[in-house]
Amino acid sequence: KDRLLRFVLSQDTVGGRPTRIFYSTDVSLDPQEILSTFSLRWAIEVTHFDCKQHLGLEDPANRVPKAVQRTAPMAMFLYSLTIVWYATEGHAEWLIPDRPWYWWKSEPSFADMLTTLRRKSWEDKLSKVSHAATPHDDSIGLLTYLATLAG
Repeated sequence: KDRLLRFVLSQDTVGGRPTRIFYSTDVSLDPQEILSTFSLRWAIEVTHFDCKQHLGLEDPANRVPKAVQRTAPMAMFLYSLTIVWYATEGHAEWLIPDRPWYWWKSEPSFADMLTTLRRKSWEDKLSKVSHAATPHDDSIGLLTYLATLAG
């Protein structure tokens, strides 16, 4: 089938990045619009990567058709829920990790948001258990007590 395409050649003259070619089937777009449209795709790619890496979307263990149909939407829902929680409440709980190799990091990744949510969930659970159980003076005592409850 005949179709007109508009190509944009992108060449890095300063760094060592390879030359890239972008294209669009909308020939009315100028090169800047084509590149801008392509750059909007990056957020989608990062979302898919994070869902696969951190929420188990890459290797779901599904056998029945309904489970297959529900897995991706549930992972995307959990991703969105984590982001909304972090934006509304979790940002106050974020502890910037001490990583000497990444000292300039100032914004959290999805992994940081998820770690913050998990930490906060465990803190809430542990504080409820510690209030209901015999009080312990230190964290080690509490963790030891919880380990004995686990069997």
